[in-house]
Amino acid sequence: MLRVDTEEKIKKHYREKGVVEQYERNRYGNIAKSLSHWIDCDAIEYFLRKYASALEGRFLDLACGTGRLTRALAPKGLDITSADYSQEMLEAAAQKCRQEKIPFQPVRMDALSLSFKEETFDGVFTVRFIRHYKQEKRTLIYKQIHRVLKPKGILVFDVLNAEVDTTAHERLAYDETYTWEGIRKELADHGFTLLERIAGNIVGIPVFTIAKKWSLLPLGRSLARRYRRREDVINRATHWMVAAAKSR
Repeated sequence: MLRVDTEEKIKKHYREKGVVEQYERNRYGNIAKSLSHWIDCDAIEYFLRKYASALEGRFLDLACGTGRLTRALAPKGLDITSADYSQEMLEAAAQKCRQEKIPFQPVRMDALSLSFKEETFDGVFTVRFIRHYKQEKRTLIYKQIHRVLKPKGILVFDVLNAEVDTTAHERLAYDETYTWEGIRKELADHGFTLLERIAGNIVGIPVFTIAKKWSLLPLGRSLARRYRRREDVINRATHWMVAAAKSR
């Protein structure tokens, strides 16, 4: 299969029937991968609670795919609009939300040209999305997110650690990698102030084993949360979950 490394290829890839049907199973279909899903959701909730101006505000799940983040966070009381370019992904998300009796507000929309009004959202979150685009397209995405965020609104997303993740160039889909200063500068160039990062994966055998086995129990979750915020763990993580605020 040809490498997915352009806007057109990315959009086509995530509309293919096989990709949609296997999306969650391939990425989150076993214990270790389900821990990755929990880490994403836990990080988003943590950042929004800490930095968003009002959790009772309005939030955008950008490039929502099959709705895994919406399904995890909407039951916590967040008002979430779920946007994706792929109608096939949105239909799969709607079906899952109906089955789980979770409110779902879908919008089919291109992230490079959002049609929401200015300053609509208190926060925007997205995972496995921005990093797929090269610089020119990332600039357009940041511009759109910045426009629809309220003043001091929060952006939460994932960033690949260039010093640890050395296989990004080998994957089917293009992935940008960063140093910490690199992502800080890129965000600053597009009107955002980087607030905080936490490890996007568990590194270290003892805690990883505990978290993997106990990821559904309060003790395991508590250990994982604390561990992921240690600077030595952050530096060794393959990727980070980061929070940035609209600054201008």
